[in-house]
Amino acid sequence: MRQRAFKWLVTFVFALTVSVPTLADAQRADLPRPDSSRAPLLTRASADSIRYQTAYLHVSELLQALQAGDAKTTSVLLQGAILGLTPCGSVGEVLSRIASRTRRITRSDGGTSMALFFDKIKIADSGTTHMVTADLVAIPESPGAAVRSTVTLTLDVDRAVWTREAGLFDALCRL
Repeated sequence: MRQRAFKWLVTFVFALTVSVPTLADAQRADLPRPDSSRAPLLTRASADSIRYQTAYLHVSELLQALQAGDAKTTSVLLQGAILGLTPCGSVGEVLSRIASRTRRITRSDGGTSMALFFDKIKIADSGTTHMVTADLVAIPESPGAAVRSTVTLTLDVDRAVWTREAGLFDALCRL
């Protein structure tokens, strides 16, 4: 009886070790070696496509800072930019002013952000600069129609910084 139980246990352990994936299974032939490095898929795209995708990332970064009402980040992003008319003060003053006038959206993490969006984004690519035009859409706190204004941003591709802004802060001040 003991021999039978022992044989069964050995067979069970052997079957279990064969059927459970091991670390070697992760080294399939279709995967690169773990110590090799791969370029991101974005780098396989054409140069103009990479520039467009990069411009969209910069626009998204700026929009995220605006939606959060993060004056510090917005100021850093626009640090080297020539700002258009801002009739209601500094970047911080503009963002604190619109925080009470713009509808808040509850995020999935429990936080909130302002209902600000870019619509109809167009990017003109000259190779060294991007001219980004978009409609800034802001949904006011009080019932009413969304406020829509055209903004223009210029991005220096080589330095990856905004160099000019027109209409953004003017539109935010009018909320």
